[in-house]
Amino acid sequence: MSETGISAQDFRQMMVFVAEKIAKEEAHLNSLDAALGDGDHGITMQLGFEAVTRKLGELDMQTGIESLLVEAGMAFMAATGGASGVVFGKMFMAGAGSLKGTRRFGPPEFRSLLKAMESSVSSSGKVKPGDKTVLDAVASAFQSIADSESPLLEVFTKAAAASEAAAQGTANMLCRVGRASRLGDRALGHPDPGAVSFSIILRAMADWLRGREA
Repeated sequence: MSETGISAQDFRQMMVFVAEKIAKEEAHLNSLDAALGDGDHGITMQLGFEAVTRKLGELDMQTGIESLLVEAGMAFMAATGGASGVVFGKMFMAGAGSLKGTRRFGPPEFRSLLKAMESSVSSSGKVKPGDKTVLDAVASAFQSIADSESPLLEVFTKAAAASEAAAQGTANMLCRVGRASRLGDRALGHPDPGAVSFSIILRAMADWLRGREA
């Protein structure tokens, strides 16, 4: 891995690694969702990333990072149903829009990616931090590195830690949107599955980068 970032082929491999980590967390994510929703969030994430892996394997090896994310987002949405599939698919595609012309993915690109994802969730879902959604994890990840000038692995590690803390922090929040908002105090003690999923994604990315440097 270069100090200036990773290539499109590296990024593709990193996404496949993320998919493998999500698959291992399927049962855990389903159990979290069972307390707040239909209990199928893990299935949604697994199916979505399985489709992403399949799509990335079909793309030409010269495909750039922007196009990889566009295709990943479209594949995710096509393979899943419900709100989570749309939210995560749109996040990938919004992230792609922030990386036009990018040849290498470094800290500035990662910050742009997170900011675009934050804006996507906020605008399309009409939510804000504190509503007990994936936005809590995304926004915290971005804020933790907004002014950072650290190398890519350190930036990813810091963002992953912030998203994990934020995801766990959603357990202390009431649900403000969606069907789960009807649960009232019964939602307390249960972290938001989407926020947890996002923290798993970032931690997997950081782990992949760490493995590359080892």
